[in-house]
Amino acid sequence: MSKLLNNEQMVQYRTFQWVVFLFSIVFLSVLSNGYYNLLVNKNVALAFLVGVGLAALAWGLAKFIGSSSEKIKGNVPLFVLLLLLSAVGVFNSLMVNLEGKRIFQEAIDDAQDRFRDLTIQTNKPNPAIDEKKARVEKLKTSFEAELKNPQNCGQGPVAMELARQLASELKGFKVLSGSTTCKNIEATIAEYDKTINNLLENSDEFTKENYAETKALKKEVSDAVTDAQAQINKLRTDVNNGGNLLVDARNGLEDVASKYQKIAQKLNGSALKTNVPSTLNLKSVRNLGEWSQIVNLIISRLDQPTTYVYLSLALFFDWILIYFFSKLSQLKMALPNRRSQQKSTNISSPW
Repeated sequence: MSKLLNNEQMVQYRTFQWVVFLFSIVFLSVLSNGYYNLLVNKNVALAFLVGVGLAALAWGLAKFIGSSSEKIKGNVPLFVLLLLLSAVGVFNSLMVNLEGKRIFQEAIDDAQDRFRDLTIQTNKPNPAIDEKKARVEKLKTSFEAELKNPQNCGQGPVAMELARQLASELKGFKVLSGSTTCKNIEATIAEYDKTINNLLENSDEFTKENYAETKALKKEVSDAVTDAQAQINKLRTDVNNGGNLLVDARNGLEDVASKYQKIAQKLNGSALKTNVPSTLNLKSVRNLGEWSQIVNLIISRLDQPTTYVYLSLALFFDWILIYFFSKLSQLKMALPNRRSQQKSTNISSPW
């Protein structure tokens, strides 16, 4: 009977060793991953060493506290240090792995909207220019239609009246010298088209609104938005496919943000009189997985229920690991060859 009891005690001890071993792997993996993510964008090797080192330190503290006779109450400073180590590691690990993808997707969506706003702002209606352009375009279309009229090829009274109206809209507009014939009408129309466009862009209304400058700026914005949207779409695909968030995706968003800031500053200081935000909002992306911003990240998310869940999990991880080591220590002392050292086999609280 005594031998059977001894065997049961040994089985129980070996079984619990496996429980502690498996939970320790989970504990070390979560903490290592959390600290690794805090430094991976600086140096991969350093991030790995620091992650493993700090996770091992936290594990060692839990083992020491759980195995000591004073438990938590007698090792309060060490327990506080353990809480700090695990809170940072667990919180950051869960944030990156469980919410990181969503945070980046939101930043990508916001960036896409901001670039769309740039296009909208650069193409806002300008009554003075739009009305002038509409009148001239209407006259030009009618005038060129008269030039193509096979009955007079631009020599009739209607064409002359349209030319007079064009001259009233555009200073310097004149009927081309020389005879206009049906044979050379296409070349004539091309010449008129070029002349009218040049005069329009140099008209008082266009000059007053800095049309030449804004036209070039609109082209620059259009090209920049097209390039950025392609880059944003690629980032979205990479993030959705499980790409590296803290290195590749973040660097990609920073590049997009740099392009946005450059264009936004030009627009806000231009004749277009826009008022777009000068930068993209990448606060959450920059705080995520950043060593110097971990406290700011926690503070900025105090209104989120998940923040308290993650911090509670960190506390639970610490307490349960200490409890496991406490129980394992007492099971070991209860083994036959340890009875002389420990009479009681009751399991006490880790506190």
